[in-house]
Amino acid sequence: QKINQSQLWYAYFNHIRFSNNYRLLTDVQERHFIAPVGAQGNLIFRSIVYKNLGNNWEVGAGLGLFFSGPSRIPAANTLIIPEIRPTIDFIHREKAGALNINQRYRFEARYFHHVENNLLVDGFGFGNFRLRYQLSFDYPIIKDAKKKTIITARIYDEIFLNAGNKIVANTFDQNRIYAGLACNLNTSFTLELGYLNWFQETSDGKSYFNRNIYRIGVNQLIDLSKKKNATQ
Repeated sequence: QKINQSQLWYAYFNHIRFSNNYRLLTDVQERHFIAPVGAQGNLIFRSIVYKNLGNNWEVGAGLGLFFSGPSRIPAANTLIIPEIRPTIDFIHREKAGALNINQRYRFEARYFHHVENNLLVDGFGFGNFRLRYQLSFDYPIIKDAKKKTIITARIYDEIFLNAGNKIVANTFDQNRIYAGLACNLNTSFTLELGYLNWFQETSDGKSYFNRNIYRIGVNQLIDLSKKKNATQ
């Protein structure tokens, strides 16, 4: 069974570069259903600190806080369940001419708030591990007279795998395919519009969610390394 749904995602990504070796990425995302209409999807808060390892590699560690509504809409129970998600990233970047190629390996541990009789009770319990691999490509398509990029085309594919004792039927979790355009508004802000297809297996292994997702994102860069160098 394939369950078709549509969502709208709003996202804000804040990048703080402390030096050439350290940066902090914080994102806030609101996701809600537009078909069926009006249901809460996810509210996300996440921060990850990255360290430059050299040779185009970075390692990052952080924590996410998720508030998730039911996946099947409409739902008799609309309880929003909190989730804590420790995260470790490994990122590799390379260039092929003007094309930027990024690979991200993400490892997540998922801890869900305890629920009894459709009510939240004290404490969190471990759910499962999740392994993610993303391959993305960025290519500048419009530049100004000074050869600075104005609009970038971006595509990626990301596969998710589940692991843990509670995973029985859905070792394959989901696949996400994305295409979008990023417009550099100035040196600090980028506006991104895109489409994402989310194809996910349910926990019983008998059905799949096929989601058409429309994304609106704002990226902000705060480069403290330049201010630090200017004062030295």
